[in-house]
Amino acid sequence: MSRNQGITQAPRVLVVTTVASTLEAFLLPFARALRKQGAQVDALAADTLSATGLESEFDQRFEIGWSRSARCLLHFRRLTSELRALVTRESYDVVWVHTPIAAFVTRAALRKRDGGLRQGARDGVAAPLSQPRIVYTAHGFHFYRGGRPWFEQRLYRLMERRALAWTDVLVVMNDEDELVAQQWFARAARRRARCQLARIDGIGIDRVAWAPVTLDSARRAELRQRFRIPIGSFVVTMIAEMNANKRHELLIEAFALLRRRGSLTWLRLLLIGEGPREDELRALVEARGLSETVVFAGQLSPVELRELLALTNVGMLVSEREGLPRSLMELCAAGIPLAGTHTRGIVDEVADEHALTSKPTAAALADLIEKLAKNPTLRSELAQAQQARLRERYDLDRILTQYLELLLGEF
Repeated sequence: MSRNQGITQAPRVLVVTTVASTLEAFLLPFARALRKQGAQVDALAADTLSATGLESEFDQRFEIGWSRSARCLLHFRRLTSELRALVTRESYDVVWVHTPIAAFVTRAALRKRDGGLRQGARDGVAAPLSQPRIVYTAHGFHFYRGGRPWFEQRLYRLMERRALAWTDVLVVMNDEDELVAQQWFARAARRRARCQLARIDGIGIDRVAWAPVTLDSARRAELRQRFRIPIGSFVVTMIAEMNANKRHELLIEAFALLRRRGSLTWLRLLLIGEGPREDELRALVEARGLSETVVFAGQLSPVELRELLALTNVGMLVSEREGLPRSLMELCAAGIPLAGTHTRGIVDEVADEHALTSKPTAAALADLIEKLAKNPTLRSELAQAQQARLRERYDLDRILTQYLELLLGEF
């Protein structure tokens, strides 16, 4: 039975993100699963109509003029008006929001609740409709320990706490965010806040699709030549967009330090991805004399990426901020041990202090890489434990089941 009284048709779900790339990268399996259950699933982002590949994934696509920058909140009144009009016109039962700016504007637009019913139209017929259920998945709060200037931290914290009162379900995906949310909810309980807290571990990984591949000798030799990886190299791979948050420069400086130490030979750093800082990072590599050591692999197809991972010894991520990184899940599913900085989200997936740096410095990373390179037993133990954790907590089928129950459980 629908939350909308008197409505027996399939539930209508609106998936909201700031930009379409979030839909493409993370949310298509969920849209497919929801539609398979009979739901109508629409999408709203800044660029859904221009994004290729979404035409068949959603029943309808809508665009709105916001961005990832908090400056778009200068157009707050127009954005909330447009969004409220869309939700009213389409009579959604569930609005599932992602990313902080889109989530704040959406929840603010739908915040007026008087306990009564509003009139909406469905299939041309007027019907009494209740407010849609608002589910917000936080892919890592944009305030966190040790990051961002204090005024940005304060802005995002205020936004999230204020919007809690306009949310039916808040979904968190890592230990640090869950602890913060529990503290909020403990205080909010005195005010009888209606929001519920749920813990779902990320957006899942298809373990079959990312299982280790076996390369024949000819293909292995071809990849080694293309990506300049000599036989016997110790290969560290990082999969990440080249932006400031990912802190690629830390790994580059760590490799420069390892080269000066001379304790390891035939090191290779594979940087997979593209982004606005690529030219700057290439210049840093040149300045450190690492042009033969650091390989910029670019954006690879899933097939190419899986093949290249067969040559990888350790997967790393050194970001300043994460929610629950999908790239580490892909590496883990491919049988690769994970390591990185002591960063929210990364800590949850690495889950072993032997593979985490105490400080986000090049020296600490160099020490960690050297330790892992010289200890194959430790790498094997890490990979086994992390894969067991992946099966238990991050498997896509498990995550899909949890979200289907959360989003459609009342219908």
